[in-house]
Amino acid sequence: MRIVSVEWKNFNSYGNAPSRIDLSNGGDLFLLLGGNGNGKSTISEVITFSLYGKLERKNKGDLPNRINKNLWCRIVVISKGKKITITRGVSPGLFEVDIDGVPYDTSGNSNVQDYLEYELFDIPYQVFKNIIVLSINDFRSFLTMSVGDKRNIVDRLFGFTLINTMRDSIRSERREIRDQIKTINDELGIIEDSIKSINEKIESLEQSKQEDNAKLALEYKQKIVEMFNEKKKLEGLVEKIKEKETAINERLTTEKTDLSELNFEIKNAKDKIDLYSKNQCPTCGSDFHTDHHQSLKTTINDDLKTKEDRKEDLDKLVKDLQTKSGEISTKINEIQSQVIRINLMINQYKSEAEKLVKENKDLDENYLHQLVKENESKAIERRQNYGKKSQEDVFLEVVETVLGDDGVKNLAMKTILPSLNQSIHNMAAQIHLPYTIKFDDKFNCIINALGEEINPKSMSTGERKKADFIIIIAMLKILKIRYPSLNLLFLDEIFSSVDSAGIYEIIKILSDVSKENNLNTWVINHTELPTELFDKKVEAYKEGGFSKLKIETIS
Repeated sequence: MRIVSVEWKNFNSYGNAPSRIDLSNGGDLFLLLGGNGNGKSTISEVITFSLYGKLERKNKGDLPNRINKNLWCRIVVISKGKKITITRGVSPGLFEVDIDGVPYDTSGNSNVQDYLEYELFDIPYQVFKNIIVLSINDFRSFLTMSVGDKRNIVDRLFGFTLINTMRDSIRSERREIRDQIKTINDELGIIEDSIKSINEKIESLEQSKQEDNAKLALEYKQKIVEMFNEKKKLEGLVEKIKEKETAINERLTTEKTDLSELNFEIKNAKDKIDLYSKNQCPTCGSDFHTDHHQSLKTTINDDLKTKEDRKEDLDKLVKDLQTKSGEISTKINEIQSQVIRINLMINQYKSEAEKLVKENKDLDENYLHQLVKENESKAIERRQNYGKKSQEDVFLEVVETVLGDDGVKNLAMKTILPSLNQSIHNMAAQIHLPYTIKFDDKFNCIINALGEEINPKSMSTGERKKADFIIIIAMLKILKIRYPSLNLLFLDEIFSSVDSAGIYEIIKILSDVSKENNLNTWVINHTELPTELFDKKVEAYKEGGFSKLKIETIS
């Protein structure tokens, strides 16, 4: 993704006069200066919001200029051979996408945003905000970041998300197969128990040929009655649980309906607020600044706040009900599995009892031997099925391992890491950092000083800043290999706690990296830096209460 230009107005402190930045040329190192509140950080926010439609820790309603309100921004990017123009606004909700001069249907906003992010940009929001746009307020140190958070960023950065999706699919399939194996094993256990029971009866028959067949049949009947009673209890329990499930699902349906209606009411309220936010009625031209209209607007705002609070409660309630419904369904499945086992045993006993009482025959030893053979045939079939499913599970386990962290991802990391670690080593030497820093194949950060491993927390704040900086730049080089058209890097107030010599060395590295990788690198600072090391100087200042930009080329 290569950003060509971005323009905006009424974004944060910027006014109604359009501001525009041309990024079609690459390799420039920008110095962006300005006092607090002059709109320095707004530039990176405009680019991020234009691309992804959101900002970290900021609501859309907080972005428009408080005076003019009507936020508008447009960005032009080239990605995968397509020229993409995105126009956004907050009030009203403006979202337009133009691809190669053809308007794209944005009626399903969330789907369109996913299409832009994952199909066209191919740079997820998390990677963009953690690697490409770095702010001292938002940045999370790679040295102290949790293993899970690092793994999430690395997976997205190096394109492992597809492998993760495949692995998760394999895991799901393995769970289903293991459930099937358990069911087959349960049935096999019942059949083997039946064979054992019949063989015991054959042995008993051989010992006592004179045993009354009616008595034996009665035993079977008693066992069948016991089984039926147990089955009836379980079925009654299922009915009670199902009644509870029905009640929960009915309530869930009701709450979802209420939530849907509430969402509709919130939308209507927001539409009304948007309408009253304008100067006059678009239909009749009535002035909306009257006390009456302002009172209506305040009432609607209060009502909207109440509805949004209720929506939050309903969202939580719906989630809780869905969880309870799932737990009940699981319990019903467990009980029904027990009923299946009982049915199998009832059928087995009925088959034996019916044979005994039929035509009042004496117990036939040959019949029992035949019953054993039939059950042995069933057992052979179940064992064969068990073996097939077990083989499938073993195969999928191997595939899951290959797709896991210790498989193909580990091989890929071993290919990437030498280059990454070498780049970190070179830059550490360039800025005279007295540590060796490298990542192992689990992406754990290992820091050594004089041959001894140290805890990152024992480093000074300035040293950690330098270390994090060279790690980010090294990863950016890897990212540039994956996204060769990428042409932007924002570094917002990253020099706090870094000494002057370190600042000079870091800027020199930035200048070299920008030229080598055709990156437009923006260094945002509230105090002066060595101007001679930069290609362009941009000053953010205020005039008439609104922010403006002044861009100067440094010869």
